[in-house]
Amino acid sequence: MKTAIRLAKLDDFTAWLPLWQGYQAFYKTAIPPSVTELTWARFHQPGDMHCAMADARVQYRRHAPV
Repeated sequence: MKTAIRLAKLDDFTAWLPLWQGYQAFYKTAIPPSVTELTWARFHQPGDMHCAMADARVQYRRHAPV
């Protein structure tokens, strides 16, 4: 199994939230839940904000040699 880096999907929220909370703990800050929800929503709108996730569940197919 390999790890793939991909854009976050809406249903990744529960996987992303502990990482976000760890970020806040590291920087000794508390971001209100309303801002967290807005940030997550903005990741999924066209614009300058993006969120990538490492996904170790991805299985790659082997391609036949050309």
